[in-house]
Amino acid sequence: MKVSYVMNVLNGEPFIKYQLDSIYKFAHEIIIIEGAYLKFSHATINGRSKDNTIKTIENYNDEENKIKLITNDGFYNDRKEMCNEFLKYVTGEIIWQIDADEFYFPETHKYVHDIFQSDPELDLLSFNFKDYYINTSYYIMGYESIGLTNVNRVHRYEKNNIWVNQRPPTLGYENGELKKIRKKIEGPQLEKDRHVMHHATMIFDEQITDKFKYYNSMWSNVNKPTKWYKDTWLDFENKFNVAGFRANITFLLENKDDVPFHLKLLFEDVNKGLVPGYRLRDDTKVRVFINSTRYKEYKDIATSVDNVTSSPLIKSLMAYLLICLRSFKITERKSFLYLHYVLVRKVMSKLKSSIQRSGK
Repeated sequence: MKVSYVMNVLNGEPFIKYQLDSIYKFAHEIIIIEGAYLKFSHATINGRSKDNTIKTIENYNDEENKIKLITNDGFYNDRKEMCNEFLKYVTGEIIWQIDADEFYFPETHKYVHDIFQSDPELDLLSFNFKDYYINTSYYIMGYESIGLTNVNRVHRYEKNNIWVNQRPPTLGYENGELKKIRKKIEGPQLEKDRHVMHHATMIFDEQITDKFKYYNSMWSNVNKPTKWYKDTWLDFENKFNVAGFRANITFLLENKDDVPFHLKLLFEDVNKGLVPGYRLRDDTKVRVFINSTRYKEYKDIATSVDNVTSSPLIKSLMAYLLICLRSFKITERKSFLYLHYVLVRKVMSKLKSSIQRSGK
């Protein structure tokens, strides 16, 4: 069973070398499209990475000639066009979409190979993920309410397949018809056996600002980078918006599980000064908060917000009032104001839905 790892990359430092080390022995081939689509033009130099991504890939010790690097001129129109570019070079039966900052345990790489080989009707595999924040001691909760868990990553591939969508990644055909999925394994099922994506998504300053500019250009529910960067990333004063999605609660949890070796090694090397130009942010503010007596109360409040949308209208209003009263007593100003803003949005949405149903 030949697994082709396929990757779009722009400014992949410092992750790319560690990512290649982590997947190389499992890969039939590694196809890398370096470049950008138009909405990421702010992070490029004439469509190319601003860092040493290309040089790192070209200088990688590719003893088995597995790596194919494609660097086309100009910009791609969007993510779908960029991903369809790497399909032109795939020779494997399975394609695994992987970003430079997405890591897995070796057991997961082996599991994916073996499960596709043993089950010829399996067409798609998705992963839940841990989004790490500052370092691997903390990760973000709250993506369930935004619909960003359980991401499609590994697909059975046929030569006439193209991407018809990338949100979520969906294979199909030139006529627009979707590929029929005979069998799929979902992220929650895999997570029970520790098969999850370990995503180093919010670690370095420039990585974060580039991502926020891009996401803000795509989605209206992503905060403007400047305010979020100060209130949350730098000052950690808004503790209910760590992922930066406007009108949604995202909160930090302490990670007590192990992380993949190459991701761990990257952070160790950064701390030792072996990765020039990169340093991990001081996590004192976060660590003090998570070790404080207030942390559990904040966490309880964060997890109770879904009661506002999941209950009937009257109970939702009661839940809203109770959360506001409780949070007013214990939360800092910016955390409270943001929480209140989210709750009002949820209550108004609930009220609007109730009025619409009663008018039918």
